[in-house]
Amino acid sequence: MKRKKKRKIRGSNSDPFIVAVLYIACKENGLSRTFKELARETELKEIEVRRMYQALSKHLGQAASRRSTPVAPADLVIRICSHLNLKSNSVTYLAQQIAKNVVSRLEGKSPSSIAAASVLMAVKNEGITECTEREIAQAASISPSTVKNIYKDMEGMKDEIMPTDQTATA
Repeated sequence: MKRKKKRKIRGSNSDPFIVAVLYIACKENGLSRTFKELARETELKEIEVRRMYQALSKHLGQAASRRSTPVAPADLVIRICSHLNLKSNSVTYLAQQIAKNVVSRLEGKSPSSIAAASVLMAVKNEGITECTEREIAQAASISPSTVKNIYKDMEGMKDEIMPTDQTATA
């Protein structure tokens, strides 16, 4: 009688496993990365990485789920500004503050979308014309229409989400 070898985690490809472990390690060390980013850089499918992460979380129990907090839009702002080569620290700081202020008002929206729209609002506020919606969307790996729609939502609450202190533009 042959006994089947029982696997703890399904699938023979170890690449998604390695990337899922990398995702957890990044989270633990405050270096937020999205599944989409890691999948793109490793040429894996995002769904493979997500599934492996979920399997790992199940095996690791509460310790993994406690470690896995969603990526904060303010953390993504820095990367988007870096991809755009925005030299102005005031734009980055302003976009981070906007993202922090708006995140609770846009629950259910993707952190990347919130971050991109926050960068767009900061860029427009600072009068920087060489940075377009399309470029911001590309830097955030989302569609330009998504950036535009989230930005429109944010425009209606601009008075509440724009920082009031003068250090925002310093």
